[in-house]
Amino acid sequence: YGVTLKRWGTPCTRNIGLNVKKVKHTTLTDNPEAFVWECILRELPGKRLVVLGRLNGCQVVAKFFIHAAKAKIEVDAHQLLLQANVLTPSIVYSGVDANTQHSVIIYDYIQQTEDSRAVWNSQNQEQRHRFMDQIVSILAKEHAHDLSRHDLHPNNFLISGEQCYAL
Repeated sequence: YGVTLKRWGTPCTRNIGLNVKKVKHTTLTDNPEAFVWECILRELPGKRLVVLGRLNGCQVVAKFFIHAAKAKIEVDAHQLLLQANVLTPSIVYSGVDANTQHSVIIYDYIQQTEDSRAVWNSQNQEQRHRFMDQIVSILAKEHAHDLSRHDLHPNNFLISGEQCYAL
């Protein structure tokens, strides 16, 4: 079970270890479903590529992994967060890109988000305290389920309205 990646466009600005191209529109297909790339959100050389796109008309975020083991760890961690009742974006697809043979995880896109790094550094004390309270609540839930983060930083949290999602 996999997806096929069709590519158009110009090469990536950096070699990230994935055989993909930086593009305006790229299509992933899996039978009747189509994934269309809109833009690259993050390139982590030797690790993964994160893109914004659409799957079946819905906006999503897709992560393409160099190493399949890292994708499995992420899917497993996602399940642990759900078991701990931690709010996290839903996985709508997890599998292999049939063209490149890289693992891909596609998440629901969370609408109307705020930049967590900007909130973290905000001069607005109330907003920053609310964000910190949400992070502490998430970490408490994780701790209660014997989970710990090895990469605790503001960009691993997503703020949408009054809700804070763990990534």
